[in-house]
Amino acid sequence: LFMSQMTYGQGQSFMSEEDIALTRAFINAEKERQLGNLQESVGLFSRCLTIDPEHDASYFGLGKIYLEQKLYADAEQSFEQAVKLDQDNKWYWLSWGQALLAREKYKEAAEVYEEMVERYPDNPQLMLDYANTLLYAGKEKKAVKVFDAFEEKAGPTEEVTRRKYQYYIQQEDYDAAAAEIEK
Repeated sequence: LFMSQMTYGQGQSFMSEEDIALTRAFINAEKERQLGNLQESVGLFSRCLTIDPEHDASYFGLGKIYLEQKLYADAEQSFEQAVKLDQDNKWYWLSWGQALLAREKYKEAAEVYEEMVERYPDNPQLMLDYANTLLYAGKEKKAVKVFDAFEEKAGPTEEVTRRKYQYYIQQEDYDAAAAEIEK
């Protein structure tokens, strides 16, 4: 929090004791996470959630720890809760998608990436990630459409050309495959 939000006049605080305790616990949780003291950090993030069960940043912090520890189900739940509490935070969405991919929940991950592409249409990397996730989910036709939209925004790339070429060969559409190579 900014100092202007914390004090007014001659030391009068706008923050309640609960807000101060939450802020301290959160700052310490992040510090411990960055120092690699993950168990201590988990305890502090959990304390934050005891103080404020809707503290989205604490769910995100827990999710990062769980992802690092390869506790993918816990990471997924934490990131999903963070998104529910703050649907405008791109990092929460990205992390939720990563946790779903780590769990090989490709259809659910594709839904998350689709939502991100709708929310952030000017981000071609999200389009590429979405298309690749669709491939994992077995939705090749839709992936090719997203690859096409990606190329309209970002231009042809070797990766997209290769992916589309492989798809067309698999579909025995050799003319389309050849057209991809000629780009």
